[in-house]
Amino acid sequence: MRLPAVIYKLSIITDEDPRFDVFGFDDKKVLPEFAEAFKVLDVEDGLSVNWRPRQAPCDWRPLPVITRSVKPFVDYPGLCLIIPVFSRRAVNALGEMLTENGRLLALETEVGEYYAYVGHTKIDALNLQKSRLRRSSPNEVAGWIDYFAFNAEKLADASIFRIPEQPNRYFVADLFKETVEQA
Repeated sequence: MRLPAVIYKLSIITDEDPRFDVFGFDDKKVLPEFAEAFKVLDVEDGLSVNWRPRQAPCDWRPLPVITRSVKPFVDYPGLCLIIPVFSRRAVNALGEMLTENGRLLALETEVGEYYAYVGHTKIDALNLQKSRLRRSSPNEVAGWIDYFAFNAEKLADASIFRIPEQPNRYFVADLFKETVEQA
């Protein structure tokens, strides 16, 4: 059993650097089937701490995205600033850390092989007494969390996960970070 020494927020980098951008969608081509496919990337009951990741259909077809200015060397561009997207290179490096904790869904891009990531691992590890968060009730997700304090014993062997209080934020443990840095 490995307890993580550090937990990191997995963030999509844009920082006004023209080399980094995110994938997007063509608003003029939003078809009903496209809207259904996009729902898979979100969670069910997303305002409750009891949210659940959606299951992608077995016959998933690559979702067409607008490349905008995503460069082929970018391994984590993101989709619409909130959905994790990994390049083939990143998937090869992170392997089972990704596939054991979620599902990779192919995207149709002009710059290479990329996958949207839907994490299925949800760990109730936030120490609510030591964290600083704002929410309307204990059963609702947090509007914001200013400070994260985790119960380390609940994160044994964790690599990439989400917490009940913020379904659209991903966290990674030091093992994930070390793997990325060594790749």
